[in-house]
Amino acid sequence: MNIMILDDETLARDLIKYCVPWEKLHLDLVYEGGDAAGALDFMEENRVDIILTDITMPGLDGLEFTREVRRKWPDTEIIVITGYDEFEYARKGLRLGVSDFILKPVDGAELEKALSEILYRKARSRATLPEIAMGGKREQGLIGNVMEYLEENYMDMEMGLGKVADRFHVNASYLSRMFKQQSGVNFSEYLFELRMKKAMRKLEQANEELMIYNLAEMVGFSDADYFGRCFRKYTGMSFSQYKKHKRSE
Repeated sequence: MNIMILDDETLARDLIKYCVPWEKLHLDLVYEGGDAAGALDFMEENRVDIILTDITMPGLDGLEFTREVRRKWPDTEIIVITGYDEFEYARKGLRLGVSDFILKPVDGAELEKALSEILYRKARSRATLPEIAMGGKREQGLIGNVMEYLEENYMDMEMGLGKVADRFHVNASYLSRMFKQQSGVNFSEYLFELRMKKAMRKLEQANEELMIYNLAEMVGFSDADYFGRCFRKYTGMSFSQYKKHKRSE
């Protein structure tokens, strides 16, 4: 899991880094800084799973930053780290879907507990994906059939919730609700991850030089540049870096 630390005080960031049990929880620090606008720019090109952010920062403050992250990357987990005098203001973040609050000075045990709970939730939400992504025959009823259909048609560039709902003659809102209820993930998140896993597998198994635009089309993306950005967010590496990494294994 990739972590971002956002605080305009260097000493505060150093304390947070010291408190995070990186190896124990298998976490990687991919960005640290005190500029929320710069952090948003970074997230446009890189995958971030968990954000540890202060509230008071120059320019874009922590809550405005949180609102923007929620709008663009709704699955990213956010922990607000704040001083006692800012706590009431920070609680407004509850309406924005903040995962947790931690008061300064940071307590290592409290931070580890908050991170562990996030990792547990994420693990549960993804637990069904490896089993259903390669066939889905264990699932019953409508959602099982939908998953099998996606497995066979993920490369369709027009694939989406509306098309699948029409295919199975159900209301799109109903399908979306039932899919999340039975699988633990949103329809779009499932399709995205299925396509990324297929792309990684095709790239690993390719016997010849595979260009990014070829791979994009093979997994349902019409725009190679957009596919490249998605691939980087998901894997943490660019297309070329991933190819080089796999060749060196």
